[in-house]
Amino acid sequence: MSGHHPIVDALAARPPWEPARLTRALARLSGTIRSVSATIDPTERRWHELVAQSLATAEGDHRPPLWVVLGDSTAQGIGASSIDHGWVSRLHAALHDAGRPYAIVNLSRSGAHSTHVIDEQLPLLDHLPYAASIVTICVGGNDLVANPYAPRLTRRLERLAEAAPRGSILCTLPAPSFSPTARYVNRAVRRAATEYGHLVAELGAHLLPPHRGLSADRYHPNDRGYDAWVRAFAEPMGIDPDLVPQRGTLTSATSDPGGRATKASG
Repeated sequence: MSGHHPIVDALAARPPWEPARLTRALARLSGTIRSVSATIDPTERRWHELVAQSLATAEGDHRPPLWVVLGDSTAQGIGASSIDHGWVSRLHAALHDAGRPYAIVNLSRSGAHSTHVIDEQLPLLDHLPYAASIVTICVGGNDLVANPYAPRLTRRLERLAEAAPRGSILCTLPAPSFSPTARYVNRAVRRAATEYGHLVAELGAHLLPPHRGLSADRYHPNDRGYDAWVRAFAEPMGIDPDLVPQRGTLTSATSDPGGRATKASG
């Protein structure tokens, strides 16, 4: 995909996704892991197309409010049966149903660490046609997998909180609240959010047991697992979680200027 907008061009210039060494090794042994990994590149390409559509709309006469999504594969919806079963598309549908037709600019990337958000994703906000009304950030799980030393991750997340636009919504770790590491890191996330004027999506409080909430690769959430992300982000976004549909409509139909689907595409 190419375009004349600097954000579109930056997304198009990203190198292909490269799985971590452990993921590559496991994928050779497991067809179910391969089946999830195989969705990563096409999902990212589809999001890039949706970003281009949102930016084209934002630079026209309509100027819908913007929701910028930053983070890792969970913000892409990897593990769900489709983009529309991920938390971003579902909350987008709920916003529209509540009379808040946001256009989504999803700059997240599978495999992203907190440093990728700081160094690669956040700078793209400078190229938006106007300031985003909502910025959500969900990252940290890949950092811990790569290096479980919690103080290192907390320092990175504190840097991220300092760099993010004031009023962003930061996500706690996708780990059970009883995990000592999660408690340590999440305390730091809450402190940083308070210091820099952000809100917090309390993810750990809503996670399902792994046998219910994980996809076939036993790492990414499945459709039910993404309910935790929906509930965690709904409150700081001002959405009633009980009114969020089980499926969004970003990719299943033609979108109106606000980004909401209006008719089936066949």
